[in-house]
Amino acid sequence: MPHSGDIVVERLTGRRAIVIEAGDAEITCRFDDGRLEDRKAFEVEPAFSLPGWSLLSAMWASVTGRRDGRGQPPA
Repeated sequence: MPHSGDIVVERLTGRRAIVIEAGDAEITCRFDDGRLEDRKAFEVEPAFSLPGWSLLSAMWASVTGRRDGRGQPPA
């Protein structure tokens, strides 16, 4: 069961949200576009990141020359 402040992923869409309030069967989430919505606990799963993932991502970007995720350095 997620707790307030946890980052979760909506299973249906794959969108990330932050848990604002958690009840027994429902949680209130705020999505990145500002929407505040209630979800059933089974509709979300914890979002996790691998340790060092951001470091590896930054190193890969420097090797391939990608700065903004589209293959071109920012103007």
